Amino acid sequence: MPLRCPSRRKHRLRRYLLVVLFPDALAHAQPDGRQELALNAAEADYVRAGMREHVVDIQALLAGLANHDLDAAARAAHSAGTRSLDGDPTRPPTLGPKLPAAWKAMLQARMRGFDQVAHDIASTAETARTLRDLSTAMATCVGCHETFKLGSSSFRVEIGGFAITW
Repeated sequence: MPLRCPSRRKHRLRRYLLVVLFPDALAHAQPDGRQELALNAAEADYVRAGMREHVVDIQALLAGLANHDLDAAARAAHSAGTRSLDGDPTRPPTLGPKLPAAWKAMLQARMRGFDQVAHDIASTAETARTLRDLSTAMATCVGCHETFKLGSSSFRVEIGGFAITW
């Protein structure tokens, strides 16, 4: 009598659940009402790289505040603040005209918000004020992600006759 491998049974169960439940979940999925930005791969990669850099800045800012390293926190806040995007030689020249005015306004508001956080840190403002200004800057990030999505969908998965692209 052959021994049954519990992990093999678990993998079969996962495949079954994926094939049976995933299409049902797709059928009940809510439509994504965000505005899609039609970017080519290079433009989308540039925007995503900027967002990843921004997340690194936020983490460094919070680590600096948590460790009472105000110099590191201020550097991170300044890095997330205003800077010349037009002077970036890696920025695709076709990107600017594709970004709607609302995107650009949110980007500028986010940068000004982090400039304020850098100012708070440099002026040794109360922690509560710095965190309130950081929260306001982050609310702009959340608003942007709730409003827009990148349209360079290049990843496709097909399962049981259903195709998903993101």
